[in-house]
Amino acid sequence: MGKIETGLRKIKSLFGKRTLQSVEDLMVYSYDATKKTGVPDMIVYPEDEKEVAELTKIASEYEIPLIPRGAGSGFAGGSVPSDKGGVILSTEGMRRIKDIDERNMIAIVEPGIITGDFHKTVEKINLFYPPDPASLEFSTIGGNVSTNAGGLRAVKYGVTRDYVLSLKVVLADGSVIRTRAMTIKDVAGYDITGLFVGAEGTLGFVSEITVKLLPKPERKGTVLAFFHSSIDAINAGIEVIRNGVLPATMEFMDRTAIALVLATSSLEVPPGTLSALLLEDDGFEETVLRSLKIMRDVCLKNGAIEAEGTIEKEKADEMWKIRRSISPALAKIAPFRLNQDVVVLRTKIPELLKKAEFIANSKGLKIVQFGHMGDGNIHVNFLYKDNEEEKR
Repeated sequence: MGKIETGLRKIKSLFGKRTLQSVEDLMVYSYDATKKTGVPDMIVYPEDEKEVAELTKIASEYEIPLIPRGAGSGFAGGSVPSDKGGVILSTEGMRRIKDIDERNMIAIVEPGIITGDFHKTVEKINLFYPPDPASLEFSTIGGNVSTNAGGLRAVKYGVTRDYVLSLKVVLADGSVIRTRAMTIKDVAGYDITGLFVGAEGTLGFVSEITVKLLPKPERKGTVLAFFHSSIDAINAGIEVIRNGVLPATMEFMDRTAIALVLATSSLEVPPGTLSALLLEDDGFEETVLRSLKIMRDVCLKNGAIEAEGTIEKEKADEMWKIRRSISPALAKIAPFRLNQDVVVLRTKIPELLKKAEFIANSKGLKIVQFGHMGDGNIHVNFLYKDNEEEKR
């Protein structure tokens, strides 16, 4: 019996029914959202930090690759085993909220909790956790920490790293460290927390996360503006910020994204629309109303065909349909896509759009571009339907 097989048997004896090795189960855990595959040797479901440490010690002793996995929703292949196989360390058994300190506005959670579920829990007590990746309804906070996930609200509120106060991490030898104190200010020593956030599990397994919370905003105001060109939309977004409003979200959609939505839904846009901007601000009602007027006026001044604003949730939900319909529409028309988060200065977005479109045209591929204009994060999607197009 080989060294790895001996280690797997030892893991099996320790975790029993909380291990899986059937062909069907291994296939389910062999891929993430990238569609790239790698078959593991075993899936294990630890339920606490102590069990993770025990598993890690065995994996280290018997030289078994250990692959942390949250929801498997990532587009970077981080939860996919290599050709060497290994053990999937699933966080599905670690989904507890350990504590919410309302007065200090901090929460302690395990890595497997679904981000959207955590949002709903803290908002019930008028608190607010800003990071909101598009996958929040199914991705985990542990996964968000591992990838330093951003989201639609990043322009105003920042990314996951900005809300992580402290981590507990299981290292490769099974030892456990806490990266810093739970206070807002802790300037003693190196920023170990920042090192682990975004490390995608390569430095250790994050077993506990302490995050800071904010007061829940009282109101939201939403503006949807349509433009004749992408340049007009980008300029309008830049001028909104220059006029004193830093929106909570600022979403850009190019002409191909809009055409895609129109082709697969009943949504309508004004004639001549070649780009759109969706802006939202939050805060006290009087502040939001002022922001709403500025955002709408600036869009119209910078060439918007139409710009509508509202503080009513039902109307805002209707406006958001065009943005939320893009990914489902992409799935309908193209079985595969190469999608990249490309980040540039806001003023460089038109150049990015033009160059990406040139690349797509030169390869005979379709391209759809949209994303978080506020922080310069554009989702560039090259669509392909078979291996031949993928090679291009």
